[in-house]
Amino acid sequence: MASGSFSVDPDTRWSIAGSFGWRLDPRWTFGMELLWSDLKYAPADLVTPFERVAFTDPARSLVTFAVTNRVDLRRQRIHPYVVFGGGITADSIAYTPLLNVSQPTPQVVSEGRVAHVSAYLSLVVGGGIAFRVSPSVSLDVDLRGIYMRGTP
Repeated sequence: MASGSFSVDPDTRWSIAGSFGWRLDPRWTFGMELLWSDLKYAPADLVTPFERVAFTDPARSLVTFAVTNRVDLRRQRIHPYVVFGGGITADSIAYTPLLNVSQPTPQVVSEGRVAHVSAYLSLVVGGGIAFRVSPSVSLDVDLRGIYMRGTP
């Protein structure tokens, strides 16, 4: 079993995912997934009486690799299923800070691009509905959540 998806939602600029799995019996599939999401990210400027730090060209992305289980609740032409599993998520944040100093002489200083990557353990849970088009092809609509746990 192999699948791929592309999506856009209010919190994500775009997201692309791919998975493959092995059907262990008619209702249970064991698989692996890779998800890459480009998130909307706009850090607030830091302002003090004598300086202001603006974060320009911000970017944030998540890459998740997970081992998942899919359980089809019924085997009919249209049937619901649940997905659960776990893996690891890399959260990457990058920006270019601009320091605006007003004292003693006004100046703008940039130290270059800053990037930070944190790794988290992740839990994937969700479910959806599968529409069987033929014996070997189905269209799936699902909703998944990723819970990340760790120290940034």
